[in-house]
Amino acid sequence: KDVGALQRFASERNICIVLVHHLRKLKDENDPFSQISGTNGILGAADTALVMNRTRRSDDTTNLSVTGRDVESFELALQFDKALCRWQNLGDAEARAREQARKEYENSALVQTIRKLVERNHGSWSGTAKEILEAGKLLTRRFIAESPKDVALRVKKLENEMREFDGIVYERVKRGTSGALHYFCKENMQAQNEVQLDVSKQVA
Repeated sequence: KDVGALQRFASERNICIVLVHHLRKLKDENDPFSQISGTNGILGAADTALVMNRTRRSDDTTNLSVTGRDVESFELALQFDKALCRWQNLGDAEARAREQARKEYENSALVQTIRKLVERNHGSWSGTAKEILEAGKLLTRRFIAESPKDVALRVKKLENEMREFDGIVYERVKRGTSGALHYFCKENMQAQNEVQLDVSKQVA
């Protein structure tokens, strides 16, 4: 009711009124506007809503989500400039997130280790998580993971990115009580292997 009264006041006088309101503590990854504290009436009565969301309180970057009656919904990535005391526009938030994810991927010691193992073994390599961990220490001289189990979890999370960015296909093969074997292969090598296997079956 209060926001509606202010909206009518602004419309009648052709002015803009900006209300600053806090968000509730419970995060919502799918809909930032559901975090606006209070009833849905606040969002429904205002012409436009803007939500700033940081992952951590100490972050100097945030996402600005915008929606409204007269604007198309969009998200921007912002960074706080301490010298100017202003938020600087970094561009589309989704594109920025993809760029950041790619940088993290490229800088990953685990990714660099797998790349080198595959390259040095003519396009394919297989081994245990422990062997990946030991290879990483020799090939990158950087920290990869706390344990072989942690290596396996991290590799699984990288599966889609490895295929997209490096064309490396990943497969985990169980070996009973001996633990799992991790298999990495360039996509073109995998296709060749599948053709050879198919030909072998036909000949047999």
